[in-house]
This record gives sequence, C-alpha cells and structure tokens, in this order.
Amino acid sequence: MGRLITPDIDLDFHTEDIALLRELAHEYHPRGMMLVEKMRVSDEREHFLLTIQVPRALVEWVKEMNRKYQDKAFVLSLIRRVLEELDFFDGGPGDDDGPLYRSIH
Repeated sequence: MGRLITPDIDLDFHTEDIALLRELAHEYHPRGMMLVEKMRVSDEREHFLLTIQVPRALVEWVKEMNRKYQDKAFVLSLIRRVLEELDFFDGGPGDDDGPLYRSIH
C-alpha cells in the first residue's frame, strides 16, 4: 500500500517556485492553463488504456523542481500544495463534488 505524503509546506518559502510556474504558464499557455489538456481512452476492451496529457508548463516546472530539490516525495507534495493554492482543487482527495481542473491566467 502506498504512503500518503502530506508535509506542511509553507508557500512563503516558495514564492520563486510559484513565480516560475506562472511564467511558464504565460509562456506556454497565454490563454490560460488547464490541469488536464487532453484525455484519450483506447477502444480496446481487453487492454484498456487511459492517456492524460498535462500542460507543458507544468511538465517543465516539475522538471525544474526535481532538479532544484532532488527529493521526489517533497516535489510531489510541493506540486499538490501549489496546485491547491492556485485553486486547481476544491478540497482534499476523494472530494467528488469539486471540478477536475480549473484554468489559471
């Protein structure tokens, strides 16, 4: 069973990281960025495959955070915390009534 990663991350210490994400979002997605850009489901019943494409800005930001901190568990928590702060998620995991994604500008 996987472990739940929930360190208390103070975003006041990560203003540069958040600014970088915003810069990348403006650069790659000038009309706004959605957490999920495309979803594709295979037609094969036996070998079901779901493909999710995330925005390029987020991919580039995650690469930079991994280079900067070199701690995958921390980076995963940072990503979740920043996306929560930017209102991509309404509540905690398992809240079914919130939107899957929102746009930021």
